[in-house]
Amino acid sequence: MLENKIAANSAVCSDGFLSYLKMTQDMKVEHKILNAGHGKRVKEGVFHIQNVNAYPSRLHLWINTFRGVATKYLPNYLGWFRFFEAHDNPNENSILAMQTQLT
Repeated sequence: MLENKIAANSAVCSDGFLSYLKMTQDMKVEHKILNAGHGKRVKEGVFHIQNVNAYPSRLHLWINTFRGVATKYLPNYLGWFRFFEAHDNPNENSILAMQTQLT
């Protein structure tokens, strides 16, 4: 399922859940295990899971501004969320380009 989404030279950061162990072994990618419960939040100064843990929280807050979304439009809402996450100062041109990509 993720084979085409994770490049071979990537490093996957996780909490060490068994499914991630198996997945990274099968995909032959580097696996950095961080267990915040045991005080391991950062590894080698660059690998951390704070952003991964914060992403669902930011997404949830953003979706709540719409008071829920219809499932059939969820890909569009996720696209807009990713757009605004990636653009600190969106302008008319970047917003128009995004609109043309939505279904």
